[in-house]
Amino acid sequence: MQNLEATPLTRDPLALAQLYFSGLGTSWRNQKEAAATLAHFKPKVSRNDLNRAVGVSKLPLVVLSLFEKAGIWKVTARKLASLARKHGIEVLEQRAKQIDPSGKTSSEITDLLDGHQPVPPKRRRRDSSSPLALAALYKDGLLQGRWTSLDSAAVASDVWSKPEFAKAVAISELPPRVLELFKGKPLSFALGEVLLRIQKVLGSAEMSERADAMVTQPRRLTSDQIVATFLRVMPGGGVDLKIRTTASGFVFQFHVDFDHSDEMIFCAEDLAPVIQMSLMSLRRKRLSGRR
Repeated sequence: MQNLEATPLTRDPLALAQLYFSGLGTSWRNQKEAAATLAHFKPKVSRNDLNRAVGVSKLPLVVLSLFEKAGIWKVTARKLASLARKHGIEVLEQRAKQIDPSGKTSSEITDLLDGHQPVPPKRRRRDSSSPLALAALYKDGLLQGRWTSLDSAAVASDVWSKPEFAKAVAISELPPRVLELFKGKPLSFALGEVLLRIQKVLGSAEMSERADAMVTQPRRLTSDQIVATFLRVMPGGGVDLKIRTTASGFVFQFHVDFDHSDEMIFCAEDLAPVIQMSLMSLRRKRLSGRR
């Protein structure tokens, strides 16, 4: 019913039950012998995992079919086993016939089988959510068996999409020294994306080296200053620099105090060729270093 290739057996009870029955009488004679053999799997398959999986696989088809889209995970199997003891198979079968599983998570379906209306999940504000918190939520869900991939995590969430989960995980896997720079500072998705682009340009080793130099500095840098220092374009003299990204590259935004704006205005026509010459020089230097 679940098509989850490369999913650990402990997280896919139906696949575990199918494996048990396929080896029964040839590879093992009972659950005790099967558990001893499967204990060598990683993650380890316990006797309780196997017993619960076999019990759940024997539930009526009308019950199991409710989870065709949402999936039956380890926590789901534990809940179903508990409901079977609490209400009995016949009650679960009757309730299953009245349930429309469309768009429902595994947890919502088990709530309905238990005779309760599912509690709607608390919606989170996207703009105030941290990518590091979302990445932690995703990894915690993997460990607890609530989902096994970015796809199934997105299906289980009514707030976050697969690309958002993927971006959050990527940001959380930036070099540790880089993330250390943002302790106590808000790390948004937008800022995280800039850091990912910088990592792509510099490489993880060079980015970590530059972060290490900033970590040891006594002066506390703002997030914008950290990004500018990574790219070695840290300005001074009344000029603030912000860096953002677009689909095609970096955009550098300068803020100049009014006291210095006359200098900027009068020399603006000279800036473009200077910047262009600098970039050409950097390109030649980088190309010569690759030879």
